[in-house]
Amino acid sequence: MEPSLKPSPTIVASSSSSAPFGPQGSPTWHAARARCKTDLYFLARHVLGYRDIGTALHRDLCHRWERRTLKLFKLWLMPRGHLKTTLLTISGNIQRILNNPGVRITLFFNTITNAMNKLREMRAHFDKNRTFRYLFPEFCPPEGVRRVTGYRWTDHAFEVPNRPVRFAEPTVSAAAFEGATVSAHVDHLHFDDVVDDLNSRTPDYRAKIKAQYLDSLQLRHDHSQSTIDLVGTVWH
Repeated sequence: MEPSLKPSPTIVASSSSSAPFGPQGSPTWHAARARCKTDLYFLARHVLGYRDIGTALHRDLCHRWERRTLKLFKLWLMPRGHLKTTLLTISGNIQRILNNPGVRITLFFNTITNAMNKLREMRAHFDKNRTFRYLFPEFCPPEGVRRVTGYRWTDHAFEVPNRPVRFAEPTVSAAAFEGATVSAHVDHLHFDDVVDDLNSRTPDYRAKIKAQYLDSLQLRHDHSQSTIDLVGTVWH
């Protein structure tokens, strides 16, 4: 019989100090770790603590994400207010890191402020989320330590301490869409709301966005294997 992986309904991942899936090293602990790597809904709601993710739409979106994991290019368009950034950008890329600690990800947003805010939210799970830290201690700084010596851990980028290979690029970096860094080589490009109601108003603006997107593709380390996610809001 498969171990039960349903945590206590009182568990809030960001504040609980208990072990909702049994002691570290137990069968249920290992089962929960494995499930986080394949079940985005489980990871986002029960481990990362995003309790607003709970509708049939969110479950369907997670299933679509999981079926398309190996696709090189994916486009996700939804109206505002459906938690697509929480589910796809933050939770989805954390899952990507769990499956490949050596991955190099760049998050593009319309402004560097937005990009840094979302990177900080993602990084906070490695810093402070007790359920995540208890399930994946090897991915996190030691308790009370904000960073591991020699590894980047800033508002612009962070690097998990269990990377199998040290690259010039961090695990996750934040970037403004208009400021792509041509010297980087990454495995995954993630664009989130780089098109907004202001920069898409005129044909000239839209042509500039297209040119910037095509320019950013040169950051891919391997054009035959590097992946791209485009997460956007439907404006028109």
